[in-house]
Amino acid sequence: MPTIALKVQQDGYWRGWSALVGASFAYQAVDDSDGTTHDSADSYITLPKLNLPTGAGRVSFPLFLQAEGLIPVAITLNVGARRGGASHPQLQIGFSRGGIVGFDATKFNPGAGWSVASRTFSLNPITAAAWSESDLVALESCVQNEDGVNGNNDVTLVSGSIEYTGSHNWRGVRPRAVQVG
Repeated sequence: MPTIALKVQQDGYWRGWSALVGASFAYQAVDDSDGTTHDSADSYITLPKLNLPTGAGRVSFPLFLQAEGLIPVAITLNVGARRGGASHPQLQIGFSRGGIVGFDATKFNPGAGWSVASRTFSLNPITAAAWSESDLVALESCVQNEDGVNGNNDVTLVSGSIEYTGSHNWRGVRPRAVQVG
């Protein structure tokens, strides 16, 4: 199946960072690559303790501003982060759409140095159903600190890839032989 690399394209619905280092916008601080390479402390955002009513501790970034004709088979997200101190929350990696979030069950526990975690989603974690073409409309990658734990994390990379099939239903056209004369 074909795969396309994904980069964050702008700041998304959730903007719960407390610090922005080395960039003018959060998406610029975390768009280091379309793979798992990151620039470490050159640019990053800091996520504070999660506060659900205000959205602090949660960020999201669009990956699909134009995604017509793709039927997702699986979407992989990569997050590069380091813990903010001895006491810190783990990170949850997933998606947001229209303010609704869905994460995988595995949490990312960043270390004192920069490390990268990848999560592959063969089901849409927001709906728990197989991915469909319409799921990509307004879909954003989403990262948040786990609820109820004090501390913060620095995030330097958010990227991904999509494995897909096409959505066309046409058949190839062959020229017809035409008899002349």
